[in-house]
Formats: sequence, structure tokens, C-alpha cells
Amino acid sequence: MWAALLSALAHLAAAEKSYHNMTFLGQKMGGQSFFSRKDSIRTIYTSLHNELRKVVTMSRHTQPSSSSFLEDLLSHLSEQLCHFTQARIEMADMYEKMLSLGAQKNINLEELVTTLEAVLHKYSSKFHHPIVGRLEEGERPLTHWPNVIMMMGDRAAELNTLEKVVHFYDDKVQSTYYLTRPEPHFTLVVIFDGRKSEKELYITAFLLEISASLRVSKPFSTLKPGSKG
Repeated sequence: MWAALLSALAHLAAAEKSYHNMTFLGQKMGGQSFFSRKDSIRTIYTSLHNELRKVVTMSRHTQPSSSSFLEDLLSHLSEQLCHFTQARIEMADMYEKMLSLGAQKNINLEELVTTLEAVLHKYSSKFHHPIVGRLEEGERPLTHWPNVIMMMGDRAAELNTLEKVVHFYDDKVQSTYYLTRPEPHFTLVVIFDGRKSEKELYITAFLLEISASLRVSKPFSTLKPGSKG
């Protein structure tokens, strides 16, 4: 069973790479929906979901043994990943809808927001870490939290340019902070032990690249009518 899960995880890694690169956002070909193609991201996640469901089924039919705890963990993890792949499939449907809207003059953005909120509501509590619980229950870095809040307020103007990495060193906690915003309501924070220079270009370049990827401005630009992709 563990071998089956590892195989599924390898397939998941490949699917996630394609998903996050957004290479599946292409024009409809020959009148056929992009997402109905054999090699589409939707088909890949559907196959992956079926693969994970088999792992869950196998785990539930094993005889009790000294390794039952690990087998229960395997079953639980696989079931969580089943929900995760279903969420990806529904998001693929939403992207297909966005693609079709790209050719229209009047776009109903509220419909897209409603669709996204429905997916979030449906799956927000259905997949999480099997040991530590839901992500929002994780402990915040309390030592650093006051500094992060202070910088988000005091240097909001710089952060809201969306193309700026803010640097700060606190001698009291011997830590260096880097902050940037992909969009006004979302701040990325990287914290280093010890002093780091504001001129550490590899850090700022990394954060700016992550922010650009999260904004997905380049893939979305290909959805505009007349775009060559």
C-alpha cells in the first residue's frame, strides 16, 4: 500500500507542477474544449483521484496488526488527497469558464467569485495535515508577530506598490525580516535568524519572483481576446 501511495504522490507532484505553471491554460483547439483533451490537467487529476481512492480501499480491507496505526494514517492521508484532487478538478472547470469568458465583451465577475467561494467553502476543511490538524490551528511565530504587524502598518505604502521588498532587522530578537505583497490583502514574510543585508539580491529576487507567480499576470494575459499566448 505504501508503494501505491508513493506512486500516487509522484503523479501528484507532476500534476502540481503543471497546475502551478498554468501551462494547461491554452486556447480551445478545433472547437474542442481544452479540458476535454486526453492529456488535460482535469483528466490527470481524475486519474490521480481514482488511484488514491484505490489506496483508501486497500487500507480499509487490511487485517489488524502491529502496524495498524501506520495503515490508518495511510488511509487518512490518501482520503485527504482525494478531496484535494477533487478541488483541483473543480478549479479546472472554473478556469475553463474563465477561458470562455475571455472572448466576451461583458464579463460577469460576480459569477466567477461565487464559483470560487463555493469551492473554498466545500473543501476548506476537507484536506489538512493528518497529524497537526487544520492549517489555521498552527501556532504563529509569537516572538516575531509584533514586528510583522508593525512593519505591515508602518511601511504599508511601500508594500502596496506590489513591486517592493521591505527589509528590517531587529537587534532584540536577532532576526531579519523581508516582506512583500503579491496583492493588497496578502503579505509574504520571510524571517532569518541573525543579520541579513538589504542588498541580499537572491532573497529579494526570490520574493519578487514568487509574488509575480502568485499574481499569474502573464498566464491571465493570454486569456485576453487577440492574445497570441
